[in-house]
Amino acid sequence: AVTAKTCVMMGFAIRALRLLSFGTINPVAVFTFPGLGRGLKPLKPSIWQFLVIFLVRLALKNEAYRFTFETKEDCDALGKILGLDLRSSLVAAGTGLDLNRFWVSDRPREGRVNVLFAGRLLKSKGIFEFVSTAERFASQSANICFTACGWASQTSDCLTPSEIEELRCNDSINFLGMVNDMPALLATTDIVFLPTVYPEGIPRILIEGAAMENVLITYEFGGSRVLIEHGKTGFFLNRDLTVDEIIQSVIDADDRGRKMGQAARARVVSLGMDVKSVQSQFVQYFAKL
Repeated sequence: AVTAKTCVMMGFAIRALRLLSFGTINPVAVFTFPGLGRGLKPLKPSIWQFLVIFLVRLALKNEAYRFTFETKEDCDALGKILGLDLRSSLVAAGTGLDLNRFWVSDRPREGRVNVLFAGRLLKSKGIFEFVSTAERFASQSANICFTACGWASQTSDCLTPSEIEELRCNDSINFLGMVNDMPALLATTDIVFLPTVYPEGIPRILIEGAAMENVLITYEFGGSRVLIEHGKTGFFLNRDLTVDEIIQSVIDADDRGRKMGQAARARVVSLGMDVKSVQSQFVQYFAKL
């Protein structure tokens, strides 16, 4: 099961199955949490959070259950919520990426810096911060282009149709909507800027951007710390520089961005984030159950 909602549903289904079979059926259950989501890690406490935690404890607090995560931080957090020792869980760095497909051997240089936002069009993903940054640079520099791509989802955090239309009409950004060929887009990108505060594991776009030798800019959280060494493979916001200063430093020193991108790619490779490596980790983990 994946995501808190489906994990809770699966947990209750297994409990019902055991009760109806009078304990004769006891299936092995593995629950995957790519991130803990807003229910378990909300931006601020709420009655909804307490309800979600109550249901998660009721459905998943079982010593026999096994779990997989993308970050140790999420593993520790869920262990604390459930009151269980989850040190035997699998922590895999992302869902895996085809590093032969996400690879650029000769990055073209257009004489300008291209900055990209990609992901679901959620307010908590930082789309508004991205747009406001683009608007500031629009009046300062002609050597930079801000591009946004993504899709809407049926959540209260998602942009409304009118807000999405405003993105399309905003002259400060190039809004592409849904993009299927990410390697082609990232091959002409220099910076992946994802000012997200959404409680997730390792954002896939950060892995893809790093694999394509892009400079990464995002806030510091468990998933971003896996990929980013501040000042070497990318930048954390709210550290020593503002986002404008970070982007300007890449504009002013092209060689710095190139070296950081290469270091980011090397980190992805060293962490075993290729799809075959991640699949192998899951196969070995399941074989031990």
